[in-house]
Amino acid sequence: MNINLKTKFTLSILTVVLVFGAIATVSIFFYAKNIILDLQRENLQKLTVEQSHKTAQFFANAQQLVDGLSTNLDIIEYFQESNKVLQDANIAQHLEHYKVGPAFLAIYIMDSEGKVWLSTEESFLGKNYGFRNYFKNAMLEKTSASVVLGITSKKLGYYFSKPVKNELGQVLGVAVIKINPDYIHEALDLAAYSEESHIMLTDEYGVVVFSDKENRKYKSLGILSESDKEEIELKRSFEGIEIEPLQYNISKTTLDNIDSVAIFDIYDKEDGEQEMLSVTKIADLPFFIVIEESASQYLQPVVNIAYILSLMVALAALAASLSIFIFISKFLKPLKQLKEASQELSKGNLKHKINIKTGDELEDLGNSFNTMSSKLNNTIKNIEKKIAERTTSLEKVNKFMTGRELKMVELKKKIIDLENKK
Repeated sequence: MNINLKTKFTLSILTVVLVFGAIATVSIFFYAKNIILDLQRENLQKLTVEQSHKTAQFFANAQQLVDGLSTNLDIIEYFQESNKVLQDANIAQHLEHYKVGPAFLAIYIMDSEGKVWLSTEESFLGKNYGFRNYFKNAMLEKTSASVVLGITSKKLGYYFSKPVKNELGQVLGVAVIKINPDYIHEALDLAAYSEESHIMLTDEYGVVVFSDKENRKYKSLGILSESDKEEIELKRSFEGIEIEPLQYNISKTTLDNIDSVAIFDIYDKEDGEQEMLSVTKIADLPFFIVIEESASQYLQPVVNIAYILSLMVALAALAASLSIFIFISKFLKPLKQLKEASQELSKGNLKHKINIKTGDELEDLGNSFNTMSSKLNNTIKNIEKKIAERTTSLEKVNKFMTGRELKMVELKKKIIDLENKK
């Protein structure tokens, strides 16, 4: 199938516009995508740090309180008495002054064996929590912070502990404060930030102790190693709960290597979309703030822009092709005249003239064609004239020769007649 020149030009330009338009659209898409995601990572980091600092302040208040308890002279004297009684009324009343509002679930004092002698929560009295990690660390003269699901209360609590020492520096017991988790968790609210954002608070192993999505609670950010499982079981932090991993694949080793804020790009199989996970440690405590943010909500505007650009490129290509088709039709009109003139010339019509007024090479070509046609016409006329002249000359010669031959025939006849008479 033959394709005319206008169609070839139009299709070629249409193809070029569409190809380069597609390249430009894809380039803009990825450029805009990277910029938007970088900005979102930066915002997410700031949000995570902000939530971490806010939570750290609550824990700092508890830390100051347990520091005050551990150096309280009444408590120190109480443990130095040889005949101390369980839940001494005066000392117990003293503990109630520390329990400010609903922020603390319990404040209690343990001896060096782990037995609770004083407590604002009567159910703790006389029980031994020497197996708890916060008690063991305090006995090693370390300030301890941990999160534990209570065996007696069956409620989650954040525990801060510090050793109670005498003047000689001997450890007499351990002061413990159990923070109300609701007091901490109420501050971890991202509703005003984004409906697509979710927040979690984990312990040092990545076990989720709070989440705005309830089904993530008491699950780990990644698969726990056997040694991690043994440590958690030994500490009895979440006794009676089988900890299953979430889809993030973030291990305790990864958490230990986080210096400030780490951003993880992950594909969440549960939600079926691309997400960003921001993780940071809360002060120097064994807790982590984790914020999950959907990347799709920020990529959708970029996708919409890409769609609009694609549509605009397609419309521009069609408009350009139509305009080019019209212009080419106008510009190639002289070629049509040249074609018609050549056809007339092939028919022998040498008087057909071309009238091209474009002021360019096509006009020169038309003039050259007219000149060639005129010269060819003149040449043919000259040839025809010469042929006519030659024909006339030949006719004269032919007549002369014919007359001569007739005379020769007559002469031969006369000679034959004369010879016959003899």
